[in-house]
Amino acid sequence: MRSAPGDDALAVLTGGVSVAAAQSDVVGACVLAVRRACDATGRRRVILSGSLHPVTAAAIEAALAPLAIEIECLAPDPLGIEDLAGRTGWDLAALVVQSPDPFGTLRGFGLAASLCREDGTVPVAVIADPALLALGGPPDADLVVVGGHSPLLGVSLPLGLVYGRAALAEGSGETPVSGAAVETLGAALANDGLAARARAANDAAERIAARLRRVRGLSLVSGQRFATVALYLGEDKDAEAMVPCLPRLSGIEAVPAARLYPGWPELRPLLLLSVTGAIDDDAPDRLAAALA
Repeated sequence: MRSAPGDDALAVLTGGVSVAAAQSDVVGACVLAVRRACDATGRRRVILSGSLHPVTAAAIEAALAPLAIEIECLAPDPLGIEDLAGRTGWDLAALVVQSPDPFGTLRGFGLAASLCREDGTVPVAVIADPALLALGGPPDADLVVVGGHSPLLGVSLPLGLVYGRAALAEGSGETPVSGAAVETLGAALANDGLAARARAANDAAERIAARLRRVRGLSLVSGQRFATVALYLGEDKDAEAMVPCLPRLSGIEAVPAARLYPGWPELRPLLLLSVTGAIDDDAPDRLAAALA
């Protein structure tokens, strides 16, 4: 396959090579990755972890249903406790995990990656924010899907890329997106200041978490996180109603988890605070005052 501009930076960060044509969104890239796994293994069963964004998971399932591929979508997992290792098996083509998940938690395969490879299953990692690659390094996966949306990079590109082991590469294929989009993302990822910006966003999230941890009635949900703090407001609280009461702060986006998961009323008390840029020194205190 002819290398696209920006491939070098992406190859280094993902630990693989481009194995499929660039797509116009992450869903298209995920579908290609799953199809590649099915072709390579000769199997037709796939598990989508509860770490995937619900819109992404639903779109992947809808796209693959006509291809007679059996999709198992796991329930939302805000605590990151789903047992992926216990779900691997000889008939599984791919196990798909997103990191960070919609709750901001960094996710990995852990033992499941080793078990997948023992069973011949392809572990697929979906990198929700490509800026994460500058901090975490290549994920432990045989296929890596990278999207083109990152507030920290200042890019929002209609793009979905698939990297991984050369043995999983396609023979040929036309890309539905221009090489310029790939080049733009590659250039942003190759920026020497990216790692510093990603660390600064992570540090800001940790400052927010440390301050809100001291607010009575609030509980932190996410453990090891990337630039997002997930808060449990209390059993009788509704995060949707709380958002209008929060101050508008530069570099911080507040999203109720129930917006992402409208069919899961038990997630109504969850509020997601995502760091999208530099924050003011007093931002953690102002959030604490509003949430107290």
